[in-house]
Amino acid sequence: MLELTLLPSLLIWLLVSMVYDLRYRELPAKLTLIPLALAGIYALFVHGAWVSVGFAAALILISDLEPRPRRLLFAEVMAAFAVIFEPAAFVQIIILLTIWLLWDFGVMGGADAKLLFVIGLTIQQPVVFVMIALAGGIQGLAALLVHRKEIPFVVAIFAGAALFALDQLVLKIL
Repeated sequence: MLELTLLPSLLIWLLVSMVYDLRYRELPAKLTLIPLALAGIYALFVHGAWVSVGFAAALILISDLEPRPRRLLFAEVMAAFAVIFEPAAFVQIIILLTIWLLWDFGVMGGADAKLLFVIGLTIQQPVVFVMIALAGGIQGLAALLVHRKEIPFVVAIFAGAALFALDQLVLKIL
């Protein structure tokens, strides 16, 4: 499984992103856009996921399109066409669209969305997002317990990806 050899690099990048985000409360474009481009190239040549890569790129390109209703309609139409062209990519298209919608409605930042896009394009296994969501829920409970309004979501992204990597390592050993 090629993803297993890629996971350490992905985790190191996520760790650097997390430390940078915790320290400066934002990520520079080069820390998100370069890995996003590399993830797209990887997904194209290793997984043949041209529909998912094109859809992710289109979502990022239309993120500043105004007015919002036009942007949302365009994203929905692109998602429908992507699923028509590649029905097997249905789950990945829905995940990418959900991430983008959370970004578009301000629930998460653009850097967080790009980190999740990179994870989705490289790992190609939806269970990683279950792990990230689980880590996010635990992070939210911890924030409530220590009376903090927010903890950057990149912490949950890193923790969920690390849980996924640990799970994959255990599966390989067994």
